[in-house]
Amino acid sequence: MIESRDLASAVRDARAASKSSDVVAPIALHDRVTTALETSGSAVPEWFAVVRGDLLIEAGLATRVHVETPCFWSGETSLAQFPGVITTNAGWIDGDEVVEVHVDPASISLDEFDRLAREEIFARTDKGPFRLDRQPQFYLEKSPWRAVPMTGAQRTAVNLAVAYGRDPAPYLSPRQLRTSALPTDAEDLE
Repeated sequence: MIESRDLASAVRDARAASKSSDVVAPIALHDRVTTALETSGSAVPEWFAVVRGDLLIEAGLATRVHVETPCFWSGETSLAQFPGVITTNAGWIDGDEVVEVHVDPASISLDEFDRLAREEIFARTDKGPFRLDRQPQFYLEKSPWRAVPMTGAQRTAVNLAVAYGRDPAPYLSPRQLRTSALPTDAEDLE
């Protein structure tokens, strides 16, 4: 596990490596920290890798699609396993169950995404405005982890982990884990 001081040191090194005195763009800073950690032989924490997706969404670099599914709660967990999927949210379009998905277009083309969706008997739709369900990330909402503040990408990763009985702790920062007071092993949650 990476120590906080190692991450802080990597951030300082990344900022120092910047050629300008301007504030480094969040994605560029994230990528530099990742490179610094890898170069130093330190593992990149899973939670840190996941948060890059949130930065892509905030920067407008992720593609948002809506996918009609027979059941949006199982659709969320199926779609979350596709390469390049950053976030999933269950909701409705014109009374149909739909999952709103943010995708990293550098990781998967929309053609490939559509092909994978068809294999699951899902179809992309744009027939109306999306309305978020009252209980997106169904499995997360039924777990004690629901009280932990998370980013959208973390919520998607934790929802998937909880749905399949895996430990969601790797997707949470040390601070999130300390403040949660929850067990960090999936067996303790049963």
